[in-house]
Amino acid sequence: MQAFAELQPEDVQVAAHLANALFRVGRYQEAAKAFEKVLRLDPGRADHYYNLGLCFFSVENWDAALATWLTALAHDPKHAPTNKGLAVVYWKRGDYKQAWETVAHCQALVSRSIRISSRTCKRIPASRGHEDQADTVFPTSSMMRATTCSWRSP
Repeated sequence: MQAFAELQPEDVQVAAHLANALFRVGRYQEAAKAFEKVLRLDPGRADHYYNLGLCFFSVENWDAALATWLTALAHDPKHAPTNKGLAVVYWKRGDYKQAWETVAHCQALVSRSIRISSRTCKRIPASRGHEDQADTVFPTSSMMRATTCSWRSP
């Protein structure tokens, strides 16, 4: 695939397929560089930013994932995978309030696309001083499957 990408260095579809292939075999740093190239060739697509952020997420670089996914949402505020990823990143960073607000936002946007189940969530007890509030259920990182968004022509 890499050799084919070198033959067609300006083809965004080839570049995206190479980046996805690198990601799928766990070569996250190389995949990140490849997704950066995809963004240079085809800027402004939330899918590409999501995929780049997923590379950062996979190596637990929460700050880079957060920044990349916020950029993705600037291009498409309703991009479900990005919103879902942000919720997990906020949680990993310890920003539980923002994480829960993002989950609520996800559910409001695309309730059928964000499936929250007992396998992908854990119960968080009400915080001290707020015992009158119900426990909440929050997605775990297993909710973030190691899959990138497929390239689709516009």
